[in-house]
Amino acid sequence: MLAKSRLLSVMLLLITMSAAGAADVSREDKIKAGYIYNFAKLVTWPQTESSLNDTAFKICIMDGDIYKAAATLTGKDIHGKSAEVKKITASESVNTECKIIFLTKSANMDEVLETAKGLPILTLADTVNFVNKGGIIEMFVENNKIRFSINEKSAIENGLQISPRLSGLANNVIR
Repeated sequence: MLAKSRLLSVMLLLITMSAAGAADVSREDKIKAGYIYNFAKLVTWPQTESSLNDTAFKICIMDGDIYKAAATLTGKDIHGKSAEVKKITASESVNTECKIIFLTKSANMDEVLETAKGLPILTLADTVNFVNKGGIIEMFVENNKIRFSINEKSAIENGLQISPRLSGLANNVIR
């Protein structure tokens, strides 16, 4: 329990640090951006020849307010690579250069999830039932706090490994 408490404290500190520079964005979006950063640190992607040659860790976010908050992650270290935040549209959403795709409510979720299935992409959203439809991490607000659920089955299908520490912090884990 003490380890879980320490991990939560570290995550909150990193969330605050990573979101401190964002201007004109809501507190909620700043916190979500911090969560995206921490999720990236606690997920392992498969090593492929192309991923070894990548110089950047690409985080792709569909148009929306969260993009402004997530832009503060640019340049931060994720798995030895420099984070690069890219704004994408629904038509270019499934891009294998993207390690993470954050889907907005306006996205055709079912189509994006079907296209991303089996690819080493961490799919995130703050849309209800996202993990039940095959998304990997769903963020939601509960009691004025950002919480999240994880679909480990979908992560495994995409070749991703979720840290047990991250799974232990989730409100719900689908296995």
